[in-house]
Amino acid sequence: MSVTSPIPDDNGIVHTAIGQSCFACAGPLSDPAVHWLGADGAIYLHAACVSPLFVAMARDVDEIKRPEHYRNVREGLRLLAERRRSA
Repeated sequence: MSVTSPIPDDNGIVHTAIGQSCFACAGPLSDPAVHWLGADGAIYLHAACVSPLFVAMARDVDEIKRPEHYRNVREGLRLLAERRRSA
């Protein structure tokens, strides 16, 4: 992970987010922004988009680890919605 900037680094390379779109919200970016480089490419994010994305990813991992819990939660929410519709 790195933070973008229009200021050249020690090697004279400018790593800017200008012209990129946020991976999470698709909005246009300016510097500073968060940049992550993966095996198949890079993603750029607004600083404000990092935490919600991280929380969503952590929730997905938890759901993979505890599928029965999340099936029960979804079923409970479905029943609640049914009750509200019939009330």
